[in-house]
This record gives sequence, structure tokens and C-alpha cells, in this order.
Amino acid sequence: MSSPRFRVELDWPSPGVGIVDVAGEIDMHTAQELGEVLAAAGEGQPHRLIVDLSAVGFIDSMGLSVLVQNARLLFTDGASFEIICARKLMQVFEIAGLDEVFTFYATRAAAIDR
Repeated sequence: MSSPRFRVELDWPSPGVGIVDVAGEIDMHTAQELGEVLAAAGEGQPHRLIVDLSAVGFIDSMGLSVLVQNARLLFTDGASFEIICARKLMQVFEIAGLDEVFTFYATRAAAIDR
């Protein structure tokens, strides 16, 4: 069951580049839906997947786990898994030690322009 404020969408702005746009809270109620969209993105065999969490206000351990699991699959295929998030949410990744695993950007423009 999704939270009414939760939204996740997949877009392919250019060949081989997928953007998963997420809004709301990622928790035990929404992590599965996020995982399904990330898995669908992986099936598209991107060379680069960007997960935009700039509109996410909260992420729990289940949400982090879904990101890590899907990133592992993409890393195995040689793709990059990148995250856009605000400083507040970045602290969660730092505490979990994931700031050393993923590439992060503060804005969508920075991620796309890299």
C-alpha cells in the first residue's frame, strides 16, 4: 500500500540514461513500489541510472536497502547508479556509510551536466 504522498516515475531522457523521480517518504509502505520501478529501470539496461530523491523528505532502512540491492545489480552490469538528494537526506546516507558507495549530486542539473 503506497502512501498518498508517495510518487515514483521512470523516465528515459536519452538512450541508456534512466531517471527515477521519487517524491514523498520512502518507508516500509513505499519501498516495494520503489524497488519495482528500479527493477524495471534495470531491465532497460541503462549505462547510467539517476535516482532523484530531491523531493523525498524521509527514507528508512528499508528504502536504503532497496537502493543498495538495485544498485548492486546495475554495478554488476557495469552501469552507474547515481543519487540526487538534498543535504538533509544526505546525512542519512552518510550515517549508513553509503556516501562512499554512491555518486551524489545536490541538483538535477548537476547530475545531468556531469
